[in-house]
Amino acid sequence: MFLADILMIMVICGIFVFRLQIVDTRSELVALTVLLGLGLKSLFIFLFIMFRVQPSLDLQLILTAGALLTYILWLWPQKSFSSIVFKFKQERFVHTKTFGIVGVLFTLGITYAFYFPITGADGIWYHVKGMVYFHEARFDSERIISQFRQYPPMIGLLYAWLISGNIERLPIIFPVLYFCLLIVVFHRLWDHSKNSKIAAFGTLVLGTTPYLWWHSFLPFLDLTAAVFFTSGILYWFSLLKKNLMSPEGINIPQNKSLAILSGLMFGFSSWTRPEFVLFSALPLFLLVCIFDRNEKSTSERESIILRFGLASLILPSLWFAVLLNFDGPLYSGITELVMACVGLWLGFGLILSKVVRFPYKISRLVVITSATFCLIGLVYVLPPDISLWNTLSIRVFRFFAVHIFFTGTIFLVLFVFSEKLEQLALEEKTLGVLLLLLLSAQFYLYAYSGLKWPTLSHYVENTFIHPGNSINLSDTRGALAIYPAFVFFIFCFHNIRDKIRSGRIRWFLFAIIGVNLVVIISIFAGPRVKYMAENLSKSYEELAESSGPSDMSNQFKKTYRVAHQLKKHVVRDQILLLPPGNREGSFRSVMTQVLFSQRLIFANDSYLWKNFKKRGSPPLVVTKQVGGDKLCDESEAEALGETGFIFCQADKVHFKLLK
Repeated sequence: MFLADILMIMVICGIFVFRLQIVDTRSELVALTVLLGLGLKSLFIFLFIMFRVQPSLDLQLILTAGALLTYILWLWPQKSFSSIVFKFKQERFVHTKTFGIVGVLFTLGITYAFYFPITGADGIWYHVKGMVYFHEARFDSERIISQFRQYPPMIGLLYAWLISGNIERLPIIFPVLYFCLLIVVFHRLWDHSKNSKIAAFGTLVLGTTPYLWWHSFLPFLDLTAAVFFTSGILYWFSLLKKNLMSPEGINIPQNKSLAILSGLMFGFSSWTRPEFVLFSALPLFLLVCIFDRNEKSTSERESIILRFGLASLILPSLWFAVLLNFDGPLYSGITELVMACVGLWLGFGLILSKVVRFPYKISRLVVITSATFCLIGLVYVLPPDISLWNTLSIRVFRFFAVHIFFTGTIFLVLFVFSEKLEQLALEEKTLGVLLLLLLSAQFYLYAYSGLKWPTLSHYVENTFIHPGNSINLSDTRGALAIYPAFVFFIFCFHNIRDKIRSGRIRWFLFAIIGVNLVVIISIFAGPRVKYMAENLSKSYEELAESSGPSDMSNQFKKTYRVAHQLKKHVVRDQILLLPPGNREGSFRSVMTQVLFSQRLIFANDSYLWKNFKKRGSPPLVVTKQVGGDKLCDESEAEALGETGFIFCQADKVHFKLLK
């Protein structure tokens, strides 16, 4: 049933992509079908939860079959449906050495995603979110802490889909996203440069970027947002290019298709990380600027902007509407993003009605004014104990320092200083402007988000001396969404396109790829293979109790031992009273993940007494030692293996000791 559901989703999306008539190779068609298929499936699961219906596999199958039948019946009377003849170009990607190298990296990613359990702090909560979505069909469950409950739902929705099919290795989707991204990048580069060697080199540099590949098997949401956002940028770039053609060469139906596709990709990125709703506004702004660069409006201005804007704004707006119906307060930053989304809809309406136009001088003034207001706003937003100078110095340092984690790929920036940028085509210049605007937006966004450490010296120490402390900060992970577009931009340069066959350029690119591969093998792939070889005999549960690989150590190994021992002694729906969930080495995330089928109550829950009165039977109590908090009598306590924890059956007399 699960495979049948996948097949029907792929058929729906395959037909949709086929009818757009914007791809001319089978591999790009398949990659786009997979990306849109994941997005569509997340939307279907979202609809189930909206109506509080458990997304069981049989109901999913009915909905998917109904959607496929409806789509075919709608297309059947249309002449274009039966008359389309699409000729594919000969495949190049699968015949390149690039395909072989990234294929090995993809295989390693699949292996790691399948072998290693989800034990990362954020990854555990996304796993819990998927279980809540599937079993409870609720967005506002108190099982999920407030921050993760209010994060956009896409990863949780996809996890819920996999859980419905009894798929335990949930991170398996991330290597697939990584490979689809590389296919899209290759074909967009090939389409623009008309040179498969350029496309192969660019794709290989990107595919071997250590930080990007590392995230291809980590159970976080950053790669997903980056894949969809980058795909949106690349098809947005194609849209710009086609709109800048001579009037007789413009293909209006194809431009409308590109507007829908790129807008959907931006929408799915915002469906994954909330701040991407702001980043997605920048391509819309530049698209309007391109249309408004001349005084006379083109006939398709409104139709293309309408399709692009609706496709990019509807999904994040749906999620923000869900958040506004939550009972509790919104998490810090979410309120501002909701207000920004409302502002984007207002601006979108003004643009469509032609009340607002952005010719060159006006657009430049808007950018300068916005940057100035953002800088002034920091003075009023920052807490009194944090100086503006300290914040700006830290942000400037991190602006440059994050790129050390992208290893050799950052050296592509050297081509910027040797390229005659004024000779670039207008669409290439616009892409460069977009990259600068994205960097500026991230600079201000993270400046407003506060500081993890109080001084610049702390950041320097944790970047260069203890890089593991800063490798997964928000600004580093945010750069993932920029690097694929940055690589694409660099490979548009004439210095590379015209001199790729020369020894100096060629060997420089080989050096970048070589450095990237050395880092991948020595820091990530090699140690993980060694770890797997040393732990082949361990079960999936035992792996969760181990220290983990060196690049992602398991900080919850002791908690997993307690959880797995406890799981052996409880039955389904057993009420468990656990220590406070906010102590160091928090119980909450791991216990919720492992003991999801039990009724968990943490000692610091605000609804503790209400739950105790509601449930008639006394709970099992888990505590660290006998006699310390007097919750367990020594005669009744039972040890949880060698974890140092015990459990016992509590009564109301013991329970009152918590007050």
